[in-house]
Amino acid sequence: MNPTNPRLGYRPALDGLRAVAVLLVMGHHTGKLLLPGTGLGRRLLPGGFLGVDVFFVLSGFLITALLLERRGERSPVGAFYGRRALRLMPAVLALLAGVVGIALLEHERGAEIVRTLWTVPTYSANWSVVAGTFPERHVAHLWSLSVEAQFYVVWPLLLLGALALGWSRRRVLVAVGVLIVAVAVWRAILWEPGYRWLSLYIRTDTRADALLIGAALALAPWERLVASSRLALAGAAALAAIVVCAMTVDPPSRVYYLGLLTVVAALSAVTIASLLPGSGPLARGLARAPVVAIGRWSYSLYLWHFPMFVVVADHAGSWPAALRVLVAWTFAFVLAVFSYRFVERPALALRRLRAEPARHA
Repeated sequence: MNPTNPRLGYRPALDGLRAVAVLLVMGHHTGKLLLPGTGLGRRLLPGGFLGVDVFFVLSGFLITALLLERRGERSPVGAFYGRRALRLMPAVLALLAGVVGIALLEHERGAEIVRTLWTVPTYSANWSVVAGTFPERHVAHLWSLSVEAQFYVVWPLLLLGALALGWSRRRVLVAVGVLIVAVAVWRAILWEPGYRWLSLYIRTDTRADALLIGAALALAPWERLVASSRLALAGAAALAAIVVCAMTVDPPSRVYYLGLLTVVAALSAVTIASLLPGSGPLARGLARAPVVAIGRWSYSLYLWHFPMFVVVADHAGSWPAALRVLVAWTFAFVLAVFSYRFVERPALALRRLRAEPARHA
């Protein structure tokens, strides 16, 4: 570890924030898939997809902090890619196996389901949608993994390359700030009435500001920022504002693309910074064992909840709404816990053998 970079270590409250993010996303998809056409379905977290933005900012922060910690080691970029593969790919491959199983059971749609699965392991799902080739709906939510993976390919090279050329962290931080503004402006320029909002929402070049805001937090002197006594209150207010947006603003709303997505990402960064000391009511609440457990399962929950919601929506449309929701959420949690226990944790054990220092990233 470079001695000039503080070690982040494990912060339980960050897992708690992951729990909030994944529950927002699941609540949003509950309304859209399990309660379609109902008043509750339309009112239930119309902006809950903003949980993905929280994930983006958190990911940008954690991977940048990890890169800064490990930059003095031999082949830090190669080691980073190896850790990312161990962290992300095993659970995705398990999900794809499950989706293929669904295809075998749904004989009339099996070929359709399998035909577009290639966009998932190639991390090209978001751009395939932009090009007009929509991934099979059981894996349609994995566009976000594509955005993150594409960022992972480029960002370590840019960050470590700039530092190797003698750039200071402050200079890199300024450059990142310029990029954040450029992405936000580019998204606003592309917005126009009638333009497909989904394309703007899933394109890497129009969503990178959230990941970059997380990276900016890691580049900033966060170890001094977290000493502020006012930060805990600001973090609680920021998270509350994100939840309010999730409860009130629909995905096609122009305000997202004319600045609100960047604002939500900035609010996520404030929330993350406020949790780093581990003190304060919000940090203590998010560090409670049940919340932390959901946060640890959050990656598998994100992977599995959507196909389970789709299956229940397809085959249980005549059931009472409450029963549909109960069955879908139960299956999602059972499969997520199974995936975490038997897929993610063994892969994490391999990472520890490779001297992985952080349990968050």
